[in-house]
Amino acid sequence: KSAAFCALWRHRPERAILILVPGHALVGVEGAPRAEEAYVRLGNRYFVLCEVAGPGKVPPGFGRISGSFEYVMIEPAGE
Repeated sequence: KSAAFCALWRHRPERAILILVPGHALVGVEGAPRAEEAYVRLGNRYFVLCEVAGPGKVPPGFGRISGSFEYVMIEPAGE
């Protein structure tokens, strides 16, 4: 579900990252996080965490990750 979300997101100008943690994947979408939102910072870019796999509806920035993780940068389709 996270990979499918990223594939659709490629048609937007903002970047996304697919975040890989043991046993799970979640998405970070490029943007300025609000004070209460969880995010990942890579260089000078901020990615608000999005839990798109469900099962329930969770607002952007609600999830948290800790420890190490791997990521894949999803570039916009036009670049």
